Parts: sequence; C-alpha cells; structure tokens
Amino acid sequence: MDIPEGTEIEAHTGYMSEDGWEIDYRVSEQVPPEKSSDKENQEEKWPYLAAFISDEAHAHDADLRDITLRIDIESVTVHVVRGVKFLYDSHEVRRHRGEKSDVDF
Repeated sequence: MDIPEGTEIEAHTGYMSEDGWEIDYRVSEQVPPEKSSDKENQEEKWPYLAAFISDEAHAHDADLRDITLRIDIESVTVHVVRGVKFLYDSHEVRRHRGEKSDVDF
C-alpha cells in the first residue's frame, strides 16, 4: 500500500442514525499536504541522504525479511459471525476412592 508518511488513518464500524446503529465499515485517510518545491530542491542537493537517514535496515529493530503478503484493498470485507457449531467427543471420567493406611515399613 502506498501511504504517504504522516498520513492519519481512522477505522469506523458504523454510525448512529435516527433508526439506531447503522453498520458501515470504512477506513478514512488524511494525507499531509504535498511538499513545497523549495524542500524538493533542497532534497535534490543530497539525493541519497534522505534515503540513508530513513532506511529501515539501519534501525535497531528492523525487520529485514522479504515482503511476502500484499493486501488487495478493493477486496477487503468484514465477515460478521452469527453462529458457530462445535463438534466434540464426550469421555466418561472414572473415579476411585480408597482409604489411607498408616502402615510403617
């Protein structure tokens, strides 16, 4: 996913209307304004510096594994589970009671 740095993301499950709670799953993104051309010109003077400073590989807790999963944003859905069926096996529990003895050996 291409999410600009500084983006604020909110997730919502619905809203209240005059008819009660309305289910409406949605995600809202507020992206920061585009950078001014002055800052872009400054970055062009040192093109590799910004990449080096923000390089995740240099972080002490960096995750260096290859990315293997992607999210297809257009196919994300919410499944509301309305019922579950449990399959089980029953086993009897046997009990035994005995009397303690105080036999010395």
